[in-house]
Amino acid sequence: PCDKEFLLTKNQMFMRKFNLHFSAMLFLILLTASVTVTAQEKKEDKLSFARDVIDRFSNPNIEHKWTSIAVQYPMKLTIRVLPLLKSYRQTTGISPTKMVECIKEVLRFLLNNEDTPMDDISKATINKINLSSSLTEEKVKLLLQQESIWGEDFTQWITF
Repeated sequence: PCDKEFLLTKNQMFMRKFNLHFSAMLFLILLTASVTVTAQEKKEDKLSFARDVIDRFSNPNIEHKWTSIAVQYPMKLTIRVLPLLKSYRQTTGISPTKMVECIKEVLRFLLNNEDTPMDDISKATINKINLSSSLTEEKVKLLLQQESIWGEDFTQWITF
């Protein structure tokens, strides 16, 4: 069970250490990834997007729950994160360690909380993986290999 203080994004965003770490990771990934970066204007778009995310997660009037973010994660990972991860890897030649750790933590959450609402394909895949292995790291790797969820084998872009 989660500590009540950690249910909402705004609670962590007001913790200086978390906010600095989250912000640094977000800016680093967005600026390093070469997705559509062809001019200074595109760089400014990415900076603006990062600031908007930080402002939204910090807004005391918005109840962003980490569990809601986790539920939507398979879809958001496919649409938003995978292209950034691939671009970062192609641009730098390395796997973005902090980003990968964040991805793995959310997937661990999903694997360990089968009652969390999510789409049927993700739910069925997670249930199948949970039955196939007892090692969490192995289950995360198996989940990242599921083309039925991500559209491709995600492990080719990640260093474990």
